[in-house]
Amino acid sequence: MASPLVDLATADNQRYKDSLTANGPALGDAKTAFDDQQGAVATATTKLGADLSALAPLRDALAASPMPADAIALADEFEALIAKTRADQAALIAAQKAEDEDGAQLAYLIDAVNRDTQKVAATQATLDAANAAETKRDAWDAALGQPPLNTVRTDAQNAIDGPGADAETRLHNDIPAELFDLAAARYARETARQQRVQAASELASVLLAVRTVDDGGVAAAAAQAEADYTAAFNAFADYVGQAPERLARSSAALAAITAAPELSADELARMTDPAIHDPGVTAAGVIGPVETAIDGIAVAQQDYDDAVLTAREADPEVDLTTVPPVGTAKDALKAAATALETALTGLTQPPLTADEKNALDAWGGPAVPDDIDDLETMIATMLTAAAAGTADQRTALAAWEATVPDSAWDAFVSYQDATADLTDLAAEDPAVSVSGTLDTAETGLASALAAAQESERAQWLLTEEAKRRAALEAAELAGGRTRLVSATRGDG
Repeated sequence: MASPLVDLATADNQRYKDSLTANGPALGDAKTAFDDQQGAVATATTKLGADLSALAPLRDALAASPMPADAIALADEFEALIAKTRADQAALIAAQKAEDEDGAQLAYLIDAVNRDTQKVAATQATLDAANAAETKRDAWDAALGQPPLNTVRTDAQNAIDGPGADAETRLHNDIPAELFDLAAARYARETARQQRVQAASELASVLLAVRTVDDGGVAAAAAQAEADYTAAFNAFADYVGQAPERLARSSAALAAITAAPELSADELARMTDPAIHDPGVTAAGVIGPVETAIDGIAVAQQDYDDAVLTAREADPEVDLTTVPPVGTAKDALKAAATALETALTGLTQPPLTADEKNALDAWGGPAVPDDIDDLETMIATMLTAAAAGTADQRTALAAWEATVPDSAWDAFVSYQDATADLTDLAAEDPAVSVSGTLDTAETGLASALAAAQESERAQWLLTEEAKRRAALEAAELAGGRTRLVSATRGDG
């Protein structure tokens, strides 16, 4: 079954082919009719000219006639000629009107044939592109049901359960448990941060697209739908082309971790040296919650900024205090600030300055400020306090972290990257994530294009009709008084 875009392109192409088939011969007929009407105007003009030429000597004869009987005869002849002149003038006016109408119709058909000719070529190109895209799409759908794509999900899960488990065991042997857990939390926070940066960029683009569509009507909606379709089409192509490669690459990365040379006894002993290990463990217990709380601040701040941006897309001058989602996001930021203050409680190495401590005490608990500027000032103060209050712990932790060789840290990141990619592959159902998404995007694009095409045709029709009526108006005004007098007299 043809796709919605193929169906739409086929119908659009056929529409202009049919229009060209009808308008081409009609243009020839219109040219003939216009030429004929120009001849009729010329004939009517000649007849009226002859009438007017005959009137002058007859008027002179009537004026010079000495005999009443002759004057009466001349008057009858003069009035008969006047009536004929007026009838011929009415015929000329009618011929001119018909010429104007035929000329306007000819101009319309010239524009229509030009449009149809261009549109047949353009819509044929669109149809060819839609057919080519459908051919690719059909091949991709077929590929999803065949090796290697039809086993990607199972193979990815097997890689996690087999080489992945072996790699995790090896890393636990090479990295102390507390450092492993702390590094895992840091990795998760950093990847989440990167995703937030991407999401923030996407939100701005989405809101811009929404505003553009709202302000730009069907043409802008079609442009956005085409962008969505292109993204979905490319995503399907990427999955078909890259999923097997991702599976192989991540599986190989896990196997390489297990196959790497073992750490030496001296390296392992250095990690467990009580003089380094014990302060490091204590420091990790302090640093972990603080880092988590600081990340919570970043998440809440981004959510607040996104809520503000979304509100201002709808109304750039909006009073933010009246926007519920902004208030909710600010409450979450206040809660995150409270969580950070709690995490900082008891940090005294080195102690907080008096100003920092007083500031935190003034804002603590229920007194966390509601004003966003005061809240952000409080947060800045606490971040400074966190840096100062964890200085000794960070020094101890860094000394312990340094006992782990760079090769182990590299392997840890490779393990996290590989298992994350394999987890995505195992969980992703391409029939929904790429094929289904493309279905939705294609249907949306077909609908948006249909609306844009209808709008384009309506605008073209109205533009041509406005041109035709303007031409008739100009012709009417050009002979306005002559035609008005003739109509008033009832000529013809």
